[in-house]
Order: sequence, then C-alpha cells, then structure tokens
Amino acid sequence: MFNHVQTFTQKRALLGSHFVKMLMVGYYFRINPDNTIDWQNPISSNDLILDLKDAGLRGYGNIDSDIKKMISSDAIKDVYPLGLPTN
Repeated sequence: MFNHVQTFTQKRALLGSHFVKMLMVGYYFRINPDNTIDWQNPISSNDLILDLKDAGLRGYGNIDSDIKKMISSDAIKDVYPLGLPTN
C-alpha cells in the first residue's frame, strides 16, 4: 500500500481514498470498494495508526507524529452521523 518513495501528499491522498473521519466521536471508517462507508467497523485513531504502521506507512523522525498529522489532514473527509461528507 505504501512505499518509502511516496511524498506526504501522495500518502495523504491514498489515505483519503480509503478512509473518512468522524471527529466528534474520534473514529475513522473505511470506504468500501463501492464508495459506501463501512459504518459497522469503526477504527480508533490509535488503532488506525498501528494498522497503518503494519501496512508500511512511514514518516521521517517521529513516525507517530507524522502519521497523526496525515490522518488529521483535510485529505481525509469529515463525516457526520447522517453519513454526509462536509466537503
């Protein structure tokens, strides 16, 4: 999924194509192949960070800090309980 030559912009775009975030409850949700949101399997930010590390996502220096910045990026759309993206 990730490789060491991708830029942060490319990594954020990739994350945004696979996840949405619901900040009011602190969870992330996968985007299904049919572009629906998998509401049944919320992922906490800490679990998402660990999953992304397992998938090969790396930053520079403090990896956790870089990943936290990437998952809080505007590249990942915010959603609300009704399932409507804000962007």
